[in-house]
Amino acid sequence: MSWKMMPLWMCLAFPAAAFAQSASTERPPEEARRGPPVMKSSLAVVLEHRAALALSTEQVAWLEQREQQLQQENAPLKQKLEALRPPHGGEGRRPPPGEGMGPPKGGRMGGTGSESAPDRAAMEERMTQVRSAMDGMRDNDTRAYNEAETVMTEAQKTQARALITQEREAMRQRHEAMRQQRGR
Repeated sequence: MSWKMMPLWMCLAFPAAAFAQSASTERPPEEARRGPPVMKSSLAVVLEHRAALALSTEQVAWLEQREQQLQQENAPLKQKLEALRPPHGGEGRRPPPGEGMGPPKGGRMGGTGSESAPDRAAMEERMTQVRSAMDGMRDNDTRAYNEAETVMTEAQKTQARALITQEREAMRQRHEAMRQQRGR
């Protein structure tokens, strides 16, 4: 694998990158309670480490402008994701502890018995739409980062790739910890 392809593989390997968000953008309290924090875009990670990367004023200005453009590109996709999110406290919530497992209510293992074929079909359609939106955001992030590499030196590119990989791994670990905590 060539080093030039590394950013593409990094973005493809970490689907959480699909949730590109500026480091300066804050989430509203209601949204913050409804789900895990979203992943920063690759450009936001680079900008966050501007001193370590020794970015020039011109590079920072270019990256900030491209980050803003990336956020505008992703805005409709983020709105779509939010619209596809199940209502808070309703559909899509897990059953209370002790329910939803085993045959007593559903007659089969792993289900509550309350899932009908139309409900499953609707959920599958929603997940297909979510994947599509996430893929679009991931593609936008990859494209923006590849453009950003054109204004960086080779040393900056290498260091930026390492920083982005570290950020993605830290986010994956936080996501896994939250998942395990909810699974208790």
